[in-house]
Amino acid sequence: MTANISTRECSRCFQRCIKLSPMNYLNEHRIRMAAQMLLQTNKSIMTISECCGFSSSSYFGKIFQDYMGCTPKNYRKK
Repeated sequence: MTANISTRECSRCFQRCIKLSPMNYLNEHRIRMAAQMLLQTNKSIMTISECCGFSSSSYFGKIFQDYMGCTPKNYRKK
């Protein structure tokens, strides 16, 4: 069943309520999951990036650094 609204309107409603775009919300959730895995497991950074839904480890590294202020490797070392 559909809500009879456009994809764009749905995105605007989401952003109005959550204060983040759907993509930013998803990335933030994925980064939180990755940060937890970095601290609690010995899985490789590549494996963690895949487990958290990132299609490439280089994109994961860039997004992780944008959100956390350091690379996944440095985050794990801290």
